[in-house]
Amino acid sequence: MPPQQTITREKIVAAAFTLVRKKGFHALSARNIARTLSCSTQPIYSCFRSMKALEEAVTDHARSYVAETYLAGNFFPREPFFSMGLGYIQMAKNDPQLFDLVYQSGRTRALPGADPPARHQRALIEFMKTDPRLRGLDEDTLSRILKHMWIYTHGLAMLARNNPEYSDVWIRETLHDMGRIMITRIYQEKGIPINEFFVINASPKTRHSITLQHLYFLEQQYPQHRFEMVHAANQIPVYEKNRSAVQELMETVKTCDALIWCFPVYYTSVPSQLKRLIELFFKTEQGGPFKGKYATAFTTSINFFDHTAHNYIQGVSEDLGFQFIPSYSAHMDDFFNADEREKMTQFFGWFVRCIEQNIPVQRKYPPLDIIPVRYRPDLEALDGSNMPSAGPGILLLTDEQDTDGNLVHMTRVFTRLLKERVEKKNIRQIGLKNGCLGCCTCGWDNTCVQKDGFVDFSIKRSNPPGSSSLPAASGTITCQPSGKIF
Repeated sequence: MPPQQTITREKIVAAAFTLVRKKGFHALSARNIARTLSCSTQPIYSCFRSMKALEEAVTDHARSYVAETYLAGNFFPREPFFSMGLGYIQMAKNDPQLFDLVYQSGRTRALPGADPPARHQRALIEFMKTDPRLRGLDEDTLSRILKHMWIYTHGLAMLARNNPEYSDVWIRETLHDMGRIMITRIYQEKGIPINEFFVINASPKTRHSITLQHLYFLEQQYPQHRFEMVHAANQIPVYEKNRSAVQELMETVKTCDALIWCFPVYYTSVPSQLKRLIELFFKTEQGGPFKGKYATAFTTSINFFDHTAHNYIQGVSEDLGFQFIPSYSAHMDDFFNADEREKMTQFFGWFVRCIEQNIPVQRKYPPLDIIPVRYRPDLEALDGSNMPSAGPGILLLTDEQDTDGNLVHMTRVFTRLLKERVEKKNIRQIGLKNGCLGCCTCGWDNTCVQKDGFVDFSIKRSNPPGSSSLPAASGTITCQPSGKIF
């Protein structure tokens, strides 16, 4: 019985394929493969009649590897056509020798190819039909999209092949933008309605927000519509200093078909950053500046008192002039449930129909007429003799900023009656740079990740060790009128 062969055909092809990926097809030789396998050239010629046969086997293996690894839509499974194009570019950037063999050497016409054979064209069209953005389009249209996107994708691939400094983020966003432009043009030509949605993402986590991922998902499900997003939470300091930026933001909202508020509900209400943005909206322009526009909100939470946040956002939206469609409240884990994603998709479809059919929406919270009150007490007439003179001290936290406002006079009355027992501190003077980031890092050791005056004030100054002061708060409620009735 002849000895069992240890250098098999499969091992030779695998070694040759690895050699080509590292050094290029020109390095493919029996001697180099033998060196890789630590053997003589004899097993190689025993398995292959000629080097040409070996080259063909390596090329077939390379084609299969490319199809399974780079072109199978694994990068973004929810967008298979985009994922395939991105895989093609990533191969050019990260696997350049393999890219050259399959697409530049002329030895194979693997997918997609400059002019793919009919069998490849058919396979690609069938693959495109699985993409939610392309469902419902006829094959001639899909073939047209394929041709145009292949030209653009191949151009990006060559840039990435020869210029490694192009980042993966830039490549992904550039390809995605071009695909969106192409699909939008197709929808316009076919008369398919296109709506423009402006998303105000108020999550402190900005683009990494779990809530925002739901909007990214809807953007994929409704490719004919445009979604423009602004991450407002980290822009509040800019808006505070530059009111023209607030006006510009409001003008953008006016030009869209509908506004979508997007935010998490941490505890009963909206994030403080969104609250401040809404206040700036009212200060910048009065009288319902968005009259007739549609709006809704998408939130994530543990569904504990999230309705209070929804009531608030509906109230202020109605005061701003919006026709408000009741919000969608997702549990934090709903995105991982297919049935819940379907519910969310159906809700958004209803929202779109309301816009396209111009369905009137009845206001839920009628405006309240507020009569301004000017509080000016006679401090000299105040008699605090009946107030207890002993007892714990009181730490009065205030946000007053008007030297002659109602709040200032109220705190003066309070401190005058309780005399030396009251220590007043203004939270506007502690150097607080931003609102809570919602990172929950403080849950570990009660330390905030933000390096501003909050920690020093809240722990060392407002509650020093051994302190027996009772905290009290005084502030101006700046919610709009409708916000006070729920």
